[in-house]
Amino acid sequence: MLEAVAKQKGIIKGTLKSKIDAPHAAGHISEAMSEAAHEIRFAGNEAAHGDLVAEQLKIEDADEIVALMDAVLERVYQEPAQVARIREKRERRNQEDVDTGFSGEPPELR
Repeated sequence: MLEAVAKQKGIIKGTLKSKIDAPHAAGHISEAMSEAAHEIRFAGNEAAHGDLVAEQLKIEDADEIVALMDAVLERVYQEPAQVARIREKRERRNQEDVDTGFSGEPPELR
């Protein structure tokens, strides 16, 4: 999933570690989100390369990893979309005010 997010954001070269570090370095995600993404990466590496018979992932650990991934996806996609919707509504209201001559001030203050 982290690989897909990086690819969708145009980060296609390098290791997964560097693909997580790049958005943080560019200011697109916080240090906390970068750390969360690395923890998800570590869990994926353990699942892909570890001995799953000897060291099975506990359901609580899996739930925490899924919650981290949800948080990363929320930060990368949902929060910017929410800000864009709010900004668009504000700009639309401001334009309507300009179009109607409304300044937002009571007539006695104009």
